[in-house]
Amino acid sequence: MKARSKASFDIHRIPMGEPKHALGYAMRTQRKKLGLTLVELAEKTEFSISYISQIERGMMTPSIATLRKLAEALQIPAGQ
Repeated sequence: MKARSKASFDIHRIPMGEPKHALGYAMRTQRKKLGLTLVELAEKTEFSISYISQIERGMMTPSIATLRKLAEALQIPAGQ
């Protein structure tokens, strides 16, 4: 079995439940793992702090384009 690097995104630790809550949890976990604040992620993605916070709390469902931009900023490989 291939060992995962600490910087990799661990999809197996996402809690089950509503997908939008799992997405938000995964985003927040990865953001914190990278040591990024909401402000820093907002600057990297050009999204508002409020919008990112709402996605993390499961209050908003982002578009595919938004997910791609967030994934790139959070260093999450495509398909994870």
